[in-house]
Amino acid sequence: MKLETFSFDIDSDGIAHAVFDVPGRSMNTLTGKAVADIIAFTQEVATNDAIKGLVISSGKASGFCAGADLGEMGDRAGSGGSSEPKSEAEIKKAQFDAGFSLNKTLRQLETCGKPVAVALNGLALGGGLEVALAGSQDRPPAGRRRHTAPATPRRCADGPAADPSRRKLQCREGARHGRRQ
Repeated sequence: MKLETFSFDIDSDGIAHAVFDVPGRSMNTLTGKAVADIIAFTQEVATNDAIKGLVISSGKASGFCAGADLGEMGDRAGSGGSSEPKSEAEIKKAQFDAGFSLNKTLRQLETCGKPVAVALNGLALGGGLEVALAGSQDRPPAGRRRHTAPATPRRCADGPAADPSRRKLQCREGARHGRRQ
């Protein structure tokens, strides 16, 4: 298995280690090559009986992953694509398939029946957080608190309160205000 943005090895105990390290970048981002690598090592973990579990970590001191590579996304959006005319339905299907490939792969990783640990050494934003959440365990390292925030601000289901500090308290009460526990 040839990977360009991850190193992958299996130790003598059957634990696979995937280290995310996009060459030539100060921060890891989800490029097309990184997504292809995640798909490849997920297939290996899911199908190789010698692998007992997987640890995903970053090779960068700056953090785990800053999300999608926006420059690459812009290049893809600006390119004319294929010269063959496509219907609107074909274009939408192609966009969905391209976007859903990572989600489908992460779901496969979650449900492969093997433990998956993701070692976060800093930020995990956007798609990087999605990769991190594919792990079996959702615990911060000892002595550290987990800090997560929604991608977009949310309002309580019963509407905003007049007093902003009261609204914060109302939202923390949970499910009866429209949030899942």
